[in-house]
Amino acid sequence: QKMKERPRKYKRSFWDYKRQLEKAGIRFLENESVTLLWDENRIRITGLEIPLLGYERWKRNRISKADIEARIGEAGEAYEILMAHHPAHIPAYHDWGADLILSGHYHGGVMRIPFIGGVVAPDFTLFPNYSGGCYEIGDGTAVVSKGLGVHSVPIRLFNPAEIVVMEF
Repeated sequence: QKMKERPRKYKRSFWDYKRQLEKAGIRFLENESVTLLWDENRIRITGLEIPLLGYERWKRNRISKADIEARIGEAGEAYEILMAHHPAHIPAYHDWGADLILSGHYHGGVMRIPFIGGVVAPDFTLFPNYSGGCYEIGDGTAVVSKGLGVHSVPIRLFNPAEIVVMEF
């Protein structure tokens, strides 16, 4: 998001990156959805792009259901899969109507304590609620990947990199 919203600082690296992925057949869902039919069930997959203020470290700006609706509209009758990078806003994603939330960003909490979870997130949240794994939230599910890379602090302690594969 930084690369996209601050092109002077990052040159045009986001647009070059996006163009290369699109050439490889990747479809970006930037505040848009696709609806699929599986047997007789409608499944809507939506990519939510939140503004940089939703990533700020110390201000703790939280995204609301209204913020989400302003970007992608209301949830519908289909099974809603919401891809949203930042897990701090999972309660708002659920309030919006997501049945399945796919997220990442916290890199597992940079370091983890076995059986407890992430200690500190890249936005300096201590013991983040959603640092990696599967979570039940109301009648929905959130899956938060610990990802492959590092963030502000380039370490991963008790926090192996992962790629999440889901089978339906």
